[in-house]
Formats: sequence, C-alpha cells, structure tokens
Amino acid sequence: MAAVDPLVVEGLSLRFGAVEALRGVGFRVGQGEIFGIIGPNGAGKTSLLNVVSGTYRASAGRVHHFGVEGSRQPRHRLAGRGIARTFQNVALFGDLTVLENILVGRHQKMGAGLLSCGFAWPFVRAEARRHREAARAALAFLDLEGVADAHVEALPYGVKKKVELARAIAMEPKLLLLDEPLAGMNAAEKQDIAASIRRIRDRFGTTVVMIEHDIGLVVALSDRVMALDHGEKIAEGAPADVRRDPEVVRAYFGDGGDALDIAGHA
Repeated sequence: MAAVDPLVVEGLSLRFGAVEALRGVGFRVGQGEIFGIIGPNGAGKTSLLNVVSGTYRASAGRVHHFGVEGSRQPRHRLAGRGIARTFQNVALFGDLTVLENILVGRHQKMGAGLLSCGFAWPFVRAEARRHREAARAALAFLDLEGVADAHVEALPYGVKKKVELARAIAMEPKLLLLDEPLAGMNAAEKQDIAASIRRIRDRFGTTVVMIEHDIGLVVALSDRVMALDHGEKIAEGAPADVRRDPEVVRAYFGDGGDALDIAGHA
C-alpha cells in the first residue's frame, strides 16, 4: 500500500472581497520532510498556512491532510488528526506558568469529562499524571525544565517562542505548521530553534511545514522549498535551486538582485 502524503494542496485560491490573497497554489509534502515556504512581504505565506490549518476557508481548491479532505474541517478536528501550529506572534497565556501552557497543548488528548474531574476518580488522577509527564517531557526535549514553573509573561521573547514550540510538540503532532518560528530572535536563538526543529523531525518523524523570512536558515534547514509572490507559486524544489531561481530573486530584489543577495537575506 502506497504511503499517503501528510499534506497535499490542490489549486488553492483565497479571496478577501476584491483582493486575491492566493491564486491556484498547489504542492505536496512528503512524510518526514521539512518544507520551507518563502516569499517577500505580502506574498500570501501566512494566508496559505491559515487555510492549511483551518483558520481560513479557501475560496477554491482542496487541502488533504493524510489523505483526508480538510478544507472545510474545524480547527479542533484537524488538531485531533495530529496537526499542530505555532503563530508569527507569540500566542501563549501570559498569566499561566510554562507548564500550564504546555498542558493546554495536551487538551485534545484528555479523555476525562467535567463530571469525572469533579469527583477526581482514580482514573482521572492517573490521566492527569500522564499528561503532566508528557508536558514535562516536551519541556525537557527543548531544555526548558528550568522555567517550568515560571509565568510566561516574565520570560524573554526568545524563550517564549521556544515554549510555544514545546506546546506544539506536546500535542505529539504528525504535521507541524510553523509560522515564522525564528522571528524577532538574535542569531544564537535562531540557531537554537533551527536545531530544535531538525531534532523534532529526526526524533519523532514529524513532518514540518515552515514559513520563515530568514532565507539562509530556510535553505540550510529545509529538504524542499516553495516560493510565493503575490499569492502565486513561482518556484519549488531543492533549496539551493529555489534560492537561485530568477523569479525568486526578482520577487525579492527586482531586476538588480542576484543569488548571493538572497542567500544572505533575512
């Protein structure tokens, strides 16, 4: 039996009134790949991820997750299929501790209902222990044990981004969608997060789809890259080839750019 690709996008279009954010975008991502999506500001990258993750509904086209059509599925159902997402802007609960934020990522896997929790029956306590252990394991994986009991609002920005990544992997995702995971970080923090993304793929076999502005790190980290411009796909393939593609260089720099420019662009 042939393996089913974790993500297949076919002819995807998205309109906001007269504005066409996406136009006929199609691609597929294989099992265990790190797939990078690049493009200048306004290219449609986040709109694409919003459709893939169920935040937006496409105007046309289809999205298949693991062979199941998901274009019209609500986000909680997609999460139940093993799809997790981080956001461009940190989306954590600042008044909760790091551990509590990670436990939020386990919500889809919690089976005990409100009544059961109220009585605190033994199976409920056992389930709570399992989820707490899984949350702590996610923190340990990203070397965050030391801040488990700290309130998120008191943490540096780079650590917050790492906590958000830990919350996503606590869901044990099969498909991980990352919206600018390196945004706002210094060079050392970027290298740390990039290494963590690679370890997530290598350790758990997770398929990763990543939007990122740091072209150099995308090229170094991704197995394949797709470039968007004005809502259309303009290139797809090996990172080095996409980086040198004339249409990609033109999208970033006009006719005066070259491959060396885009290689160092952040």
